[in-house]
Amino acid sequence: MTALILLSSLVFAQDDESLDGERISESTPALRLGPSAAPPPISVSAASGKWPSTVAAGAKALDLEEDFVGGCYEAAQFLYKRDYSAARTKFGKVEKGYPNRGVGHVGLVMVLQANMMENSDFAGEANYKKHSAAAIEELELALTRPGQQAWENFLLGAMHGISAIHVMRRGDYLPAINKGLTAIGHIDQVRVQAPDFKDILLFDGLWDYWKSSISLSSKAIPDEDNRVRGIKLMKQAEREATFMGPGASLSLAYTYIEEKDFESALAETGRNNRAYPHNVINNMVHARNFLYLRRYDDTLRTLKQVVADDPDNERAHYYFATTYLRKGELKIAETHIDTYLAFDGIDDYHRAQAQSRKADIAYKRKDYSTAESWYKTAVKTDGYKPAKRRLDKLKQMKKDGKY
Repeated sequence: MTALILLSSLVFAQDDESLDGERISESTPALRLGPSAAPPPISVSAASGKWPSTVAAGAKALDLEEDFVGGCYEAAQFLYKRDYSAARTKFGKVEKGYPNRGVGHVGLVMVLQANMMENSDFAGEANYKKHSAAAIEELELALTRPGQQAWENFLLGAMHGISAIHVMRRGDYLPAINKGLTAIGHIDQVRVQAPDFKDILLFDGLWDYWKSSISLSSKAIPDEDNRVRGIKLMKQAEREATFMGPGASLSLAYTYIEEKDFESALAETGRNNRAYPHNVINNMVHARNFLYLRRYDDTLRTLKQVVADDPDNERAHYYFATTYLRKGELKIAETHIDTYLAFDGIDDYHRAQAQSRKADIAYKRKDYSTAESWYKTAVKTDGYKPAKRRLDKLKQMKKDGKY
């Protein structure tokens, strides 16, 4: 789960650093492994003939009823499809049929977090905290009783991991690390109690890849390069996990973005897009992949789908502005970035990013004094590194008499 914290924080960094051509680990060669092959067609369990074979395998590994795991699988599928009402209903039905397994509160946490992650905001935070605390309390009590402990540890790992990501997004890094370590403890227990449960491979793969990327770029951490192993584990999770296959595809997309292998990243988000065409979180990354590949019409088409599915989405305006800037349609680009900057509640990092984009538009117009002013604002807001670099460039232009 600490891997998920790393991934989440790096995702924020990637939002603009990749657009500016940077990798976390510039000193190491980029990998070129290519996207995973398409998962094999889903077969049904020979035991019941009702659920996908991955559900049957997960139920066996966790020593749980197939119908219970299948119900949770269906609820997760509704989440991926962005049918949050159906997801809440299904989680409620599973909770009623199998009480005291944490499913009801966990399901509401998942729905609330999906809504917040779509827009990089904190709407619904009070409800999220209430249901997260209730889920953890219920699961910790259940853990004191024999039976189903692998399942309870899995959900506790998920709850603490989600909490770690949430407080990290608030900028509270030390509590995030502590929550992440708690999550890791529970996932380690799952590894012992249910070693054949394939969903934990995603956490292992994330940890191997991103820890390696950071260690290879930091003198403070001993070098180790387990990136290839990490990617292979994520690919295995994509094929074999009971619940987290689509999450593995999205994690692989972020990994390939870090590797600047945008075609492979696009293949991963494209796989999710075909299966879950209205998933806003995936489609935002899908649009970014088109943007990296300079497929601007596809970028705009995907962003328009995001807005159709989520009319209140704020973040889409930042990417609309970036895309129109790249197309040279500066008036439309400025309209979108002004719309984005007018929203309340944008965190300092994303606000600085947008201010820097506003400066880019002015720079493209050769309005260098306005560009300089907005770059300075971005640096003041959050010490934004791309804005600092462009200020240095403007300073050199002044020195050379070009500004």
